[in-house]
Amino acid sequence: MDLDSSHPNKENPHQAVILPQIVANIVTFLPKSDLISCTLINSTWEDEARLPLLFLSQFILDAQNIAHHEEISTVRGNSARNIVVSEFPNLSREGPCGNFFSTHGHKVKRLETRLLQPDVKWSQFFEILSNTFPNLTAVTLFIDHTTPNYTEFPPKIAVFSKVKQLAIYMPSNFMDEDRIRQSVVESFLNFAPTLTSLTLINIPLVGPIRENTVKLTRLEIGHDFIYNLLPPSITAMLKMSSATLVNLRFSRVSNIEPSVVRNYEQLLILFPILPKLRVFELVHNDFSTRLGGTMVTRAINLTFENGSAVTKLPYAEQFPVLETLRVLKGVSSQNDKLTEQQFFEASVSFLYNSFLHPSNTPCLSLRDLAIPDPEGEEIFKFFNVLECVCEKGFYHGECFVLKDPSEVLERAVFPNWTH
Repeated sequence: MDLDSSHPNKENPHQAVILPQIVANIVTFLPKSDLISCTLINSTWEDEARLPLLFLSQFILDAQNIAHHEEISTVRGNSARNIVVSEFPNLSREGPCGNFFSTHGHKVKRLETRLLQPDVKWSQFFEILSNTFPNLTAVTLFIDHTTPNYTEFPPKIAVFSKVKQLAIYMPSNFMDEDRIRQSVVESFLNFAPTLTSLTLINIPLVGPIRENTVKLTRLEIGHDFIYNLLPPSITAMLKMSSATLVNLRFSRVSNIEPSVVRNYEQLLILFPILPKLRVFELVHNDFSTRLGGTMVTRAINLTFENGSAVTKLPYAEQFPVLETLRVLKGVSSQNDKLTEQQFFEASVSFLYNSFLHPSNTPCLSLRDLAIPDPEGEEIFKFFNVLECVCEKGFYHGECFVLKDPSEVLERAVFPNWTH
């Protein structure tokens, strides 16, 4: 109802129902779908429900819309907590977004930017970020093109004391001389003591990153096409963050012939004991790099610290609280794209050599399992990455046996998995 001067309790405000104040408190807890319905009740509900509906927390800024966003940022309640910036070579308060950043820079919590110019100096860029956005908690950098001075580290005044999430992405087709170097990532981390989540895509790692990685709870590393750039330093990074890691993802994993995985030691990844790991995800591409054979598998070879010749993976000792295991399809391509059946067979060959190995002990903690589906196929080619399965006594590129897809789930030793 609407309250007006005829309300009988207007002389006794402690007994009166002050509807606008009550409604203002209620709408803060309602989802947008309910807020829209509330605008139809009466004028009081409409006025209060419209405020959060009009509220903007994310701004996507470019050279064409900066003036518009400066205008709408003055509307009551709008606050640029999340911003995406592109096409601006200067993020300082003296740059083209200066007015906007002067007003909202201290409010920004999440920054996503795609703006590094070819002659960027990392010390200047990091200093500008820390000064313009002092309260950042999450930073995502898309590097389109850059030839920076790799030896130039940020000055001491560049401090990211609140940043918990950092993600850096680069295109996969960059030449080596154009790639962002590991030293740049390390220099950022050196001034981000609170970092807990790190994502690195197409960043060549020549060794473990030691700066502020011991407190990581989430780690994602991926690399397109060049399969030997993904595994080399992952083992060391896992070991350094093993005590705290909760969520681990290997992204954009390539597919390669089984013989390469079997013979190429650089594809080995040794899992340390991860006492807090709850989620492991493997996201792999649906294309392959073939040398002549028809069968492919994931371009990584997992081994486990507590494993042995008798037991490949003792779940209770290796991953005592693992709850989720997902093997997912990632980037799609027209370059030697795998069929759904080939994709399934490649996934099974990887799983049989790791998480579904026949010698594994049961995993009582796992409840969520996502693996590729053969989509109605009655048989599939099963091939072991490491040994012959066709009883010919030797291993060759086309060594396989035909199996029923139902056998895959029989390998899943997860008693508490709900499916």
